[in-house]
Formats: sequence, structure tokens, C-alpha cells
Amino acid sequence: MKKVLTIVLAMFFLAFCEKSNAQKNDLAELKLNGKVKSLKEILYEAMIKSGEVVKGDVLTNEQIIFNEKGNKLEENNFNPDGSLSSKHIYKYDKKGNKTEENWFNPDGSLNDKWTYKYDNKGNKIEVNSFNPDGSLNDKATYKYD
Repeated sequence: MKKVLTIVLAMFFLAFCEKSNAQKNDLAELKLNGKVKSLKEILYEAMIKSGEVVKGDVLTNEQIIFNEKGNKLEENNFNPDGSLSSKHIYKYDKKGNKTEENWFNPDGSLNDKWTYKYDNKGNKIEVNSFNPDGSLNDKATYKYD
């Protein structure tokens, strides 16, 4: 009986841990619920006309596309005239850890690249930043107790 109780408690603990890890994604960070495929956010300048608050000029215009696990796949930022100002592409491993992030200019050329490495517990242990020519710009390493 004691073994059965121990096994049941262990299974409950593992299921709880897995559920907690599943919630760590970009949708949760943005406080969005459900199976969101994309998000479009436009921020306007607030104007007052005749005592009423109305939309003014577009300040930011952003579109985000999410994968089935709720992580960003693509982020597009637009100028007020609707033209593309930047594009960000994200890649993940099978565990849902972000492994690569590429930022592109409006003409499609690479602006910045980041790579991420994790230990076997899923802790981020290294972040590398690269220049458009592929040379290393910056490197950060993380250690955990």
C-alpha cells in the first residue's frame, strides 16, 4: 500500500511539473488564453477633439504569429504607412526552448542573430549575439547552483 501511494504521489508530482512547464510560453507571458494563432496590435496616439478622446497617428503596428505550443514564430513590425520596418523569426527545440532568433531589415537582410543553449534541466546556459556578417558580437553564460 505504501508503494502504491508513493507511485501515485510521484505521478501526480510529475504531471504537475509537466503542466507548469507547458504554461511557460509567449502566450502565457502576454497573458493570452486559448489557441491563439496570431496577434495584431496597433498603438495610436491619443488625441482630444471636441472634448472626446479619438485615435491620432499610428505609433506602433505589430503582428505576431505563434506556433502550436504558444511560442512566437514570427514578429513583424510596421511603419505608420504600413511598410515593414523589421521582421523577427524564432526557432525552438523539441522541448519548446528558444534556440535561435533572427532580426531582419525591411529589405530582408539580416540585422542581428541570437543563439541560445540550455542544460539538460532546461536552464539557459549561453546566449550568443552575432553581427550580420556572422562574427560574434556578444556572449553571455549562465551558471546555476
